[in-house]
Amino acid sequence: MVTKRLLFAAIGLGALFGGILLIKLLQAWTQSSKKTARPPSTVSIETVRVVSWARRLRAVGSIVAIQSAAVTTETAGIVKEILFKSGDRVNKDSVLVKLDDAVTNAALAVKIANSKLAKIQFKRARELLPKNAVSRSDYDQAYAKHLAAQAEVKQQEAINEQKIIRASFTGLIGIRKVSQGSYIKAGDAIANLHALNPIYFDYTLPERHFSILNKGMVVQIKMDALSKQIFYGKIEAVEPGIDLGTRTAKIRAILDNPEGKLRPGMFGEAYTVIGEQQQTITVPRTAINFNAYGDFVYIVKPAKSGKTAAANAKLSKRSGPLWITERKAVKTGEMRKGRTAIISGLKPGDQVVIAGLNKLRKSGQKVRVSNHSPLSHQVGTGK
Repeated sequence: MVTKRLLFAAIGLGALFGGILLIKLLQAWTQSSKKTARPPSTVSIETVRVVSWARRLRAVGSIVAIQSAAVTTETAGIVKEILFKSGDRVNKDSVLVKLDDAVTNAALAVKIANSKLAKIQFKRARELLPKNAVSRSDYDQAYAKHLAAQAEVKQQEAINEQKIIRASFTGLIGIRKVSQGSYIKAGDAIANLHALNPIYFDYTLPERHFSILNKGMVVQIKMDALSKQIFYGKIEAVEPGIDLGTRTAKIRAILDNPEGKLRPGMFGEAYTVIGEQQQTITVPRTAINFNAYGDFVYIVKPAKSGKTAAANAKLSKRSGPLWITERKAVKTGEMRKGRTAIISGLKPGDQVVIAGLNKLRKSGQKVRVSNHSPLSHQVGTGK
């Protein structure tokens, strides 16, 4: 009897729990069947814009002084006087440093005295030669000594001049590396001197562009340190050969630098203008999905007919019209001021997604436009 009662109790409990589980499953199924479709994603769009851009070749490079030299001394000595301050603008041949010249001045005085004596002896020999009071050989020796003494004076004057260090050209002098009273040897650096106006910008371009590069082409230069300003210059020279290691052509542009903002060593970008202004399709850089397998954008079109519009008519009335996305592969070109040139893949009037790209996965996806307004085809001028 006990065993039968336990069996009936187990069957009853099983039926009870089974019923509860069945009810839960029915409730879950009912809720899932009533669940509404996922709402469309919200994106921002912009109409493809056509601007007037000249074709440019982009490269990176560095500023190089038109003249640059380390101020050094040709002779050793004690620094007697420093006549410049670090950062001064100096003129050509202006005196920068004087070395102690007491010994060389004394040597010069001796050689001047010897030169005067040799001159007197030569004049006496010249006067006595017609009278046959001196031999021709003595006269020649006196003349040679006179010339040698003059040469020794000039030599010593040149040595004395080496004790005065001058600026070899007009420019901006850097931080001085010597102090008054210090001993310097021949070749020791005193400071660096740079000519800054005009100034060079050196860069390279791939060899495929070599045939179209010419002296005088306009170059637009943007510096990392001066990002808000564009400098204009011209190609001064193109290296006649191609670098065998990099397969590039070296180019040197020259540009005015009256305010001295550009300094040697600065890094920047060069845009070589190689064509006339032309109409170029552009989109914001944020519209491009850059991919190793090819760049692409999403364009949108209104969902005006078919099942999509019918199924979402009520939603459209409440939250605005729905759009359908289409993924399109594009070939991109140059970037300027946050916009990217489109070489192929889009046409004027296309409307591209510029924000909310992370919500899009494929073509045919429904979206809602948050900034939609009648956007017209615009024509502008790019810089």
